[in-house]
Amino acid sequence: MKTKGYALLELIIALAITALITGSLFLAVTNLTNKTSLNLFSQQLLHELSLARNIAMARDQDVTCQIYGNRIQIQAENKIIKEIAIPNGIQVSSSTPLLGFKGSTGFTKFAGTLTLSKKNYQETLTLGVGFGKVQLK
Repeated sequence: MKTKGYALLELIIALAITALITGSLFLAVTNLTNKTSLNLFSQQLLHELSLARNIAMARDQDVTCQIYGNRIQIQAENKIIKEIAIPNGIQVSSSTPLLGFKGSTGFTKFAGTLTLSKKNYQETLTLGVGFGKVQLK
């Protein structure tokens, strides 16, 4: 006897394949979101540190950057110039308590590394000794 339609086993197999594909797509999108948000914050921080260097040269004042809980403060002569909120899920650690630039020259006063991480991803901002160059790795 011929029947039209699909058997229960065929439907279960089709649903299982659909679930596997959907699950792997969800993981891929989640990983991409984590990586992108970390990269965007790294780029923002790189921009802000470069701006801090320019402020040090323009004002002829030492400028420092320091982590305070869930924010990063950029200060000149103990006055807060800028506060950057650290997005949820991103951890920031520093190799030194302060990063900073010397006034007028913009050279590095406090060299160090900021490590940014989210889930399985990590990026590093380095403020090298000497000319105050900020690099993202």
